[in-house]
Amino acid sequence: MNKKDVRLRLGEKCQADEDRCTEFKMHHKISLREISAKCQKWENGRISRTMQPISKTICAFLNTVGGVIYVGIGDNKGIYGKHFNDDMMDHFLLAVYSCVSRFNPPVPEGCIKVGFAEVDEYNGNHGSDVSEMVLTPELNHNSHESSDDYYKAMVEFQQLVPKRKVGYHVIGKMQCPCVCDRLNDEKLYVAMIKVTKPPGNTVYQNDEGLSYYRRNGSNKMMTLDKVNTFINTVHIVEQQNTTFPSMLLSAIGRLIQVIQKMFLSKVFR
Repeated sequence: MNKKDVRLRLGEKCQADEDRCTEFKMHHKISLREISAKCQKWENGRISRTMQPISKTICAFLNTVGGVIYVGIGDNKGIYGKHFNDDMMDHFLLAVYSCVSRFNPPVPEGCIKVGFAEVDEYNGNHGSDVSEMVLTPELNHNSHESSDDYYKAMVEFQQLVPKRKVGYHVIGKMQCPCVCDRLNDEKLYVAMIKVTKPPGNTVYQNDEGLSYYRRNGSNKMMTLDKVNTFINTVHIVEQQNTTFPSMLLSAIGRLIQVIQKMFLSKVFR
């Protein structure tokens, strides 16, 4: 992600709009487990959230054409930034890694990148780049965080994170030391999560086991017909249908193949 010529000033309006490849967020809650219970309520027979985890948009970008999520830019396109210090940047990066590691199937290495652009600190030097942090460890996608593979992956990742004032992070909790013990070294940044669509027509599920795709500036849950269309064609065709749990799709596909083989064996016996 090229950061040259980036100029962010507090309160200015972003020239881009939210669309198929662009999303603005004013919170940095990556996964559902980071969303407070106060932001969720039971309404009309279903759970309604006033705050959506960023993992939905990451999943939607993976299943469409990719895109960039800007954390610190409001829906009105205003540049406000979010307060980060070095430890909080590490926490944010680790939260993204931890969440994406629970996606299914495995997301290829290098498809998710995270960077930070400082707000209101533009010095006119177009030759200076904002440092970019890349998710380099091989991602583990088992659903059980207690597995040995997941633990090894997390240890490997922690070794890549520079050890500063806070030597560890509590991911998914509201009381991580890097957030509670705030220091005076915080600055305003816009965090950027760049999602590159992997080759092929793989359908990805997020950490909730749900599949989404991008339509204009919003995320839509995939229907059974849409998943079938997506797998067999390059472009997604809009269809009206009821939603279906995406985690059952692979099992249904295998069942159909078994039924077809049984039918053919009886016909040609």
